[in-house]
Amino acid sequence: MKKTKALVLTFVFLAVVVVVLNVLLFAAHKPGKTSETKYFYSEADYNVYLTEHGFENEKTDKKFVSAAVRKVGEQTREGTRYFLYLDLRVTFDTAASVYQIEANARWDKKSSYAGIQTAEGTALDFLAITWGGGFCATDKDMYGKYYGSGNAAEFSRCESNSYGAFVWQFHERNGLYGDILEYGTARVTLAPVEANGATELTGVNLTYIHTAHKADYGMMSLDYAQRVPHVNYRTIRSSWQTVLSVDF
Repeated sequence: MKKTKALVLTFVFLAVVVVVLNVLLFAAHKPGKTSETKYFYSEADYNVYLTEHGFENEKTDKKFVSAAVRKVGEQTREGTRYFLYLDLRVTFDTAASVYQIEANARWDKKSSYAGIQTAEGTALDFLAITWGGGFCATDKDMYGKYYGSGNAAEFSRCESNSYGAFVWQFHERNGLYGDILEYGTARVTLAPVEANGATELTGVNLTYIHTAHKADYGMMSLDYAQRVPHVNYRTIRSSWQTVLSVDF
């Protein structure tokens, strides 16, 4: 009888420990809070912003159309712990008559993942570029690297629709105690579809979904009926998404 009681108490204790760890590891993360959003219609102003924040901007001879940037701070029980900078740039190649979409996700180097905030390496993040206006993608790519090791990050597409959307999935931390993603850059080249008589983009969205818990692409859906396709994500614990848009 005493042995059975001891086993029961041990089981209850372990169950409580599991619950507490779940709370500490995952519930501490709250939805991202947008602290700053800016729009640019001048390439010079856009470059100044990037320089002030220590970001490099790849030079291009294409015509600058517009850009938008957003600084997102994730909230924990201790307050803001780290920041994600997103920027979306649209340029136009007059010689080839194609648009170039560039989306960057840059995690702040000063980010703190101290203590038990170690769940990041177990979950996927997602970055999506969606557009409207009857344009077709002729090229797409995403690349990036981690702080510390400088290792290249691995990205895989989980949605490929050349007429409206590309979604990439990746780990923004390469292991339980690994390096933080320094940046991820996605590029899509868009050409008009002559049969649609398309001449101008109607808009471009950059959607970033951050998770700190088990996640997969099956929790996501895309609504192509919108003016610009919209990404819908079935929110779970410790996940949030933010959308940065450029309209025309």
